[in-house]
Amino acid sequence: TGAFDEAETMAMVAGTLGKVPRPAGELAHPYTLDRAQQGEREVALRRAGGVPMLAVGYHMMPGSAREAVAFSVLCVMLTRQPDGPLYEALVKEGLAVSIYGYPVGLHDPGVVVFGAMLDASHDRAAAWAKLQTLLEEELPLSQESLERTKLDFANSHRAMMESPESLGWGLTEAVALGDWRLLFAQADWTQAVTLEEIETVARKYLLQSNRTLAWYLPS
Repeated sequence: TGAFDEAETMAMVAGTLGKVPRPAGELAHPYTLDRAQQGEREVALRRAGGVPMLAVGYHMMPGSAREAVAFSVLCVMLTRQPDGPLYEALVKEGLAVSIYGYPVGLHDPGVVVFGAMLDASHDRAAAWAKLQTLLEEELPLSQESLERTKLDFANSHRAMMESPESLGWGLTEAVALGDWRLLFAQADWTQAVTLEEIETVARKYLLQSNRTLAWYLPS
């Protein structure tokens, strides 16, 4: 139900975490970041076993940035089953077994990843050509899809708030990004994001010069 004794809980926090002393000195702040990528990259891993796979990653902003929610929404819009553009173009057309996409939001700049699982009969060059075209050129999005995606996010957030365990995990992830309040700010940003903002972010980051393509090729 989420009901708990607030006074008792705060006393437990004070009796455990409250005993941890503050650092005596100033905490170190990381100061190194990846250099800006100059040109696309491609890597292939060949070994026995498994099924063919392709994954393409694009550098993105830190997970705490307001722009980052645009990537979260974009990934769901593109990969939703059965009507997401990537699903329709690759899975329904027989170019891939399955597709996926997700942003890796971190404290520092992260990466957004899209990929496909293939089988031995698939033309991997054709699968990549279609995925590349959809991501870097066509970017087929609609207002109707955005509204459905916002509803999905709202329902997920509501379910999380009703589960103490899920809420705890969500707060932990937000703290890792830099501030526990991001859990609630990102929910608001997601509902406020516009189709134009999503397209702008996608056009800014889903670029050939910002991409790394990876293959897993059983041999």
